[in-house]
Amino acid sequence: MDRFMHLGGLESLAVLLGEDHNVIQSQVVELLIELLSPLMSLQEPSSSRQAYLHHQVFLCLRSKAFWQNTARVVREPHEIFPRSHANCVRLMAGAIGWLRPAEGALPEAGTLLGAQDVEQALESLLDSSGSAIVSDPELRPLCQELLMEFKGLPIVRADPLRGAELKAAHETIFEADAVTREDAAHAWQSLKKLGNSALKAGLVWPAEAAYRAALEEGGEVVPATEASLIDSNRALALFKGGHHSEAAAAAEQALEYDPRNAKAAYRRAQALLELPGASAREVRAAEEAASLAAQLEPKDKNVAEMLRRARQRVEELPADSGDANETEVLDSMD
Repeated sequence: MDRFMHLGGLESLAVLLGEDHNVIQSQVVELLIELLSPLMSLQEPSSSRQAYLHHQVFLCLRSKAFWQNTARVVREPHEIFPRSHANCVRLMAGAIGWLRPAEGALPEAGTLLGAQDVEQALESLLDSSGSAIVSDPELRPLCQELLMEFKGLPIVRADPLRGAELKAAHETIFEADAVTREDAAHAWQSLKKLGNSALKAGLVWPAEAAYRAALEEGGEVVPATEASLIDSNRALALFKGGHHSEAAAAAEQALEYDPRNAKAAYRRAQALLELPGASAREVRAAEEAASLAAQLEPKDKNVAEMLRRARQRVEELPADSGDANETEVLDSMD
């Protein structure tokens, strides 16, 4: 969403609000409320990225399209989508509050573009007997207060980011390496969520593919703890798909990223114990993984049961089951 706003998405939504399609208008208003609400506080931005977001908010709320198109929705005699009047009036009120200059700060020259359209829309709504005015007791006083604000020719704060500071922030955000890192970060996070959704739906192979793609697309940008969680989930998907060797390898990789990932240790032990024809080395590796899981999660009953099973399997191994001539299956599973 930050990337969307950095690229001018807010102002584009204001333009899109002018579409003659009720569903599109409804979705645009919902998106504007969702995106603008976290940025409506009047606190100073704490970073250049946040300041650039405030700059994009300013461009949107200062645009003629925002005021003309919200006024167009309010001016309709009947609601054209659920809570169209109430949501647009509150959107306007929030915008006026945000655009008002701080005490002692110099305002921008001029007034709001499209203010006359807003006045006419508010007067029309107040004169109507529409369901919104009747059913929402807070709407009429809010409309009256907002109308007084517009009749008084509201002044507008200056752009929170301009000149050399705006140029520097733009270069920092859109510098090639920064864009590459951000793209990779968005990619792995989205693919991880996709994998989780697929796994919950029982779609093990789409889930495994999404997890694998998350690690490939994220590369070095993926934090080690997150990479461990992704590979641990990939191990679960592989295990559910009956690919026990690959599941054990994925769990082992997860432990390399984060040796304290108890689920990865548990899933490695589980995959090795369920592996058809497991060798003595694999059974001992299962016990080792189960022991690690038990150290990390000493109170977990499932882990304790897994450790008990692994130790029993080790005890059942033939006395001459050495490792000298056995093939280490996991060596080929990078």
